[in-house]
Amino acid sequence: MKQTDLCKYLNNEIAFNELREGISQELEEYEEQSNIVGSSVPINVEIQNKDCLLSFIQLHKLLTDFVSGEIGLIELQYISDCIQLSENIFVENHVMNDWIFEMSDPEINGEFTKERAKEIIEKIKAV
Repeated sequence: MKQTDLCKYLNNEIAFNELREGISQELEEYEEQSNIVGSSVPINVEIQNKDCLLSFIQLHKLLTDFVSGEIGLIELQYISDCIQLSENIFVENHVMNDWIFEMSDPEINGEFTKERAKEIIEKIKAV
């Protein structure tokens, strides 16, 4: 995944379908490996020289797209992993790191649900 494409999606500059097209093969490999307990999953983040700030608004968008079904669970997990591994994506507030981690790895954190996403959305609205 190109970091700039992820940032464009989070900034509403491109639709998720456009991002999905660019990462379809990566998502397929990620999903295959995710189904194997104890396996390591491939995460490909193409770092560019441009920093990206992940704000509460952008996290709200990501979670809202998940709740609405525009983004599937495996896509949310992959995006969350990419955010965590990118050297140039920074979060607005440290509590967001915990939420992003929670969304990423079901072997460690359990299955991330739409109900949990709604809880986080409500916490974001209160900020």
